[in-house]
Amino acid sequence: MTQPDATSDLALVVSRLATWLQSMRGPHGYTGPVPHWWQSSLHYTGIGIDWRYEGIITGYLHLYRASDNAHWLARACQAADDIARAQLPDGSLQASSFERNPLPNGTPHEAACALALLRLVVVLQAVADLRWQGYLAVAGRIIGRQLSRLWDASVRAVRDDPDVPSFVPNKAATLAEAIILLAQISHSPTLISDYAVPILDTIIAHQLPDTADPRYVGAIYQNSFGSQPVPKFFPLYIARCIPALALGTQVTGEPRYQRAALQALAFVLRWRTPDVRFPQVVYPHQRVNRYPQWIAAVGDILHAIQLLAPERPDLRAASQAWLVRGQLPSGGIRTAHGFAAQISQRTPPAPPDLRDLLPVCGWNDKAFAYLTSQLMPQAAQAVRDDLPLEPSTHACQLRGVLGTYEEDQQQLSFRQGARMLYLWRKGAAVPDVCDPVLYLK
Repeated sequence: MTQPDATSDLALVVSRLATWLQSMRGPHGYTGPVPHWWQSSLHYTGIGIDWRYEGIITGYLHLYRASDNAHWLARACQAADDIARAQLPDGSLQASSFERNPLPNGTPHEAACALALLRLVVVLQAVADLRWQGYLAVAGRIIGRQLSRLWDASVRAVRDDPDVPSFVPNKAATLAEAIILLAQISHSPTLISDYAVPILDTIIAHQLPDTADPRYVGAIYQNSFGSQPVPKFFPLYIARCIPALALGTQVTGEPRYQRAALQALAFVLRWRTPDVRFPQVVYPHQRVNRYPQWIAAVGDILHAIQLLAPERPDLRAASQAWLVRGQLPSGGIRTAHGFAAQISQRTPPAPPDLRDLLPVCGWNDKAFAYLTSQLMPQAAQAVRDDLPLEPSTHACQLRGVLGTYEEDQQQLSFRQGARMLYLWRKGAAVPDVCDPVLYLK
């Protein structure tokens, strides 16, 4: 199949992606392996109740609003039911740690699930569908658990770890966004003043000021321990701070949050490469870790650009084309370019790394949420999620082992000739075959 570009039928791109997402569903939710910058999980492949649900539910709601097709609202509720089923008695969620699944208490993942549920609540309330009550209760318990476990009253911010004085701006931003929406739905403005505003102020305290090196103005530190920030700047994670900051100005009237959001976006765009890709990490003194370069996850950056500069589609066009070109014949979108160069940071060798090719629910959700937001009503009405899934076959490598990646409706695999190195049947909690070469950190 000819790969689509930015001028192709976006409804077809979204239909193929929606069909692929359905192929990744198990009995209780969306499954699959997870390659990530921090570590990869190829040997746990079961359900993940993590940030994948933020983009999946949001994307279905975009389709429902644009098409008025109840099928998409049903899909959103089906995904919401996955979250509700996975909630533990203390309010946390099973398997909510993405690349560290099946661990619970994942950040920002549980907050992202709550945010998705609350967006669904707003839609259900508008059509007088009483299911909103149950989803609101689940989201409230998630947020309550997050605050009871992570809130540090001494600094008026959320820790990333209850036992370590720590702060991660992008994770806290997701929680702040969920708190604001919960406050609006429940008519509880003190949630904003007591929790969301202090979190947003702490994010701004992690942002480099106007007096910084001009190349770094607007950058947001990845995290801090105590009062010591860690001098790393991840464009993707900085982009994920932007929606909460922009929302902060909407609900408080304080311009400082919008100003911080605009400066953050300017930093992200400043470091976009001439070939419209985003580096993985920017360090002090203009040192850059270029690889791996995200493909599917660029949806979150595109969302941030659209949010702050809706009148400038030119700022998005080339990066949107980069994202869409990553769509595989199966309909899933590649995770990245350059995993094989993560250590060396030299030009990635050919063929691509297996982790580059693997489409992942928790990266594709970001593409899904963004692309569905671009559909006009007529195009949205043409979207389907029951297309034939075209098999994918690609030469690839992993740790110097050359092989072939294959995916179809039922499974995905990595083989070297007749030797099967990896075989995962979609929906299964573990792969049938996982050679030691795939035991990755």
